[in-house]
Amino acid sequence: MRDELDKNCLNKITKLLGIKAPDFISFSEVITKKLGRKIWEEKGKLISQAAELGRRKFLEKLAWLLNYEKELHNASRSRKRFDRQHSCRNHR
Repeated sequence: MRDELDKNCLNKITKLLGIKAPDFISFSEVITKKLGRKIWEEKGKLISQAAELGRRKFLEKLAWLLNYEKELHNASRSRKRFDRQHSCRNHR
């Protein structure tokens, strides 16, 4: 995919990491909004294939994490809150 898309497009796609699209239509809407209709029409199939491959690789190795998604999210929020509180104290 890196050979098919310019660096600007790849950077925009990278910024979408973590955004969930429950189905192909939602996925195509997210990509179209970020990259534009022309790029989606020209490269959408390639982008979709790469996303699906990445999803399968993730599930192959880390699917067990999905069982703990809520707990991981809560822990991340708690950690950020803790870091903000302690960062403010250090700057007084």
